[in-house]
Amino acid sequence: MKVIRMLMYGLAAVTMTGCAAPKFPDYQSLMLPSKSGSEKQSVVLSSFSANPLVQNGEAYEHVRFRIPDTGKAIAVPVGTIVVPSDREDVVVYLEKSLGWMGHPDGPVSIMNDKKRMGAGIRVRGPILQLGLYGGSTSFEGGSSISAVVLVPQSVRVKTYEKRPFNDLTEYQSQGWFTLPAVPDAERTFLKYSKTR
Repeated sequence: MKVIRMLMYGLAAVTMTGCAAPKFPDYQSLMLPSKSGSEKQSVVLSSFSANPLVQNGEAYEHVRFRIPDTGKAIAVPVGTIVVPSDREDVVVYLEKSLGWMGHPDGPVSIMNDKKRMGAGIRVRGPILQLGLYGGSTSFEGGSSISAVVLVPQSVRVKTYEKRPFNDLTEYQSQGWFTLPAVPDAERTFLKYSKTR
């Protein structure tokens, strides 16, 4: 009887392991060169502030990557602006915003706060998911991140209900690969967001 139980437990363990989604082996191989612009020109500072220690504003970045050979679709968070493209790669344009009316003990700036926001990808079978992380909200305002995504016309687009991860630990624990976004001096995000 003990042997039978052990065999059953072993079978269950194998079945559960077999059902787990395999990890994508090499996200770095999906990355494509992205031209880095002037960091100073990629940031728009704002005079809107309730405290001289707070420097609000927007920072603009971009990153390019390709869809895996096994990929058939990309899933983006609801609210993401998706633009069909004749390109073969995916381009993500980010806007990182700080609009806080708080009274900190020390300096707070979009130049530093932008480093705590970004985008990541993870592969789930034939679907590549795009996720956003960072940002915070309070009655005094906060920070946020938004994205415009240029997607090849041959790739299907799905959306899912997910706000940007406020908790970086939660984001990291779920197997996301952080995209190496670089400054976008042309602030291309605005070109697409203003037409919507």
